Amino acid sequence: MKLISFTTLVFASLVSTRPGLKRRSVVTLDNTGSPANGTNGTTPGTPSNSSDAQSSLTLLQSVIAPAFASDGTGLNSSEPGLTPSLTSTNNFINWCATLNLPITNGSQIKSGSCNPAPMGAIPSTSNMPSAKFVSPSNLAVIPANTTFQVALAVRGLETGFFVNADTNYYAAPQQLNMTTGNIMGHSHVVIEQLDNLTQATPTDPTKFAFFAGLNGQADQNGLLYTNVTSGLPEGAYRMASINVAMNHQPALVAVAQRGSLDDAIYFTVVASGANGTSNGTVVTLLPTNSPQQTPSIPPQSTPSMGTTSPPAGEPTPLPSQPTPSPTPSGDDTDCEGEATSPPSQYAPSGMPTTTPSQPTPITTPSPSPSGYDDCEE
Repeated sequence: MKLISFTTLVFASLVSTRPGLKRRSVVTLDNTGSPANGTNGTTPGTPSNSSDAQSSLTLLQSVIAPAFASDGTGLNSSEPGLTPSLTSTNNFINWCATLNLPITNGSQIKSGSCNPAPMGAIPSTSNMPSAKFVSPSNLAVIPANTTFQVALAVRGLETGFFVNADTNYYAAPQQLNMTTGNIMGHSHVVIEQLDNLTQATPTDPTKFAFFAGLNGQADQNGLLYTNVTSGLPEGAYRMASINVAMNHQPALVAVAQRGSLDDAIYFTVVASGANGTSNGTVVTLLPTNSPQQTPSIPPQSTPSMGTTSPPAGEPTPLPSQPTPSPTPSGDDTDCEGEATSPPSQYAPSGMPTTTPSQPTPITTPSPSPSGYDDCEE
């Protein structure tokens, strides 16, 4: 009997001193998704924090998506060759633990990572963003090594919201301005050089001739601007917009069948002195000594870019009246010429970075114009 008592005492002592042998606390949820045993779902015996769902480590039952448990096959709507979806009964909250990848954790990791942040708020179909380049126009011809300005018209995007891309990249769900229903975010311009305008092979996304983040608010005409300082060398180019949410993730919308959220145009850069026209379109350029942030004339006062062209040998006409000052979108310092490496502020993890200013608080319904460097992405 004494031997049994001694053995029992030793075993009890081991259990109490070795956390690995302790009985695990089972947390049950009530019908609201809160812990039913008065705990916070992580540390037994501590006060419940279910009133603060955004700091609790408990998955609320109210946010579980039951349809995630189905792989989508074998249904009446299934199409031939359909790929089965991954499935989950807990919203994939621990899915990144199944992969041999680092957690994204707010950084741009060039070798790849897994992001645990939810996708976030999705706008209605009437609030999907879209964009269209106003200048240069498609198939324009631009003099080489000459500063020109890009004007991008946007709609359905609450512009002027961008977070620190070094520490908060993909680090929060997409957010909407709940008054307008629009995605809170910003846009970008990227220019890639092509072999020619008829190139049919895909480009290399790691290489670009120019990149600028359009971080400020669009002006009263819905336009964002940036200057391609010193222009581009001769060649054929594609220019595209990239509309994103404030944490830099691509904009997410409610339906798959829709128009493009972005725009792309093609243009040619020719030797200085060549006729800067194409298909009757005149490219309006900025004065070579104009500040980098000088915005172009809004559409209602822009000189006609119609079917007439200047006589051969005459310079491309410039605006005949002073340029007004709509909200700029930040400068493009050091953006051009970075064909193989991203700008410093948007450098992936392990690359030199600069320290950006704090982002606009997400509770502010109207974003403030930003003078932030356009190289931020």
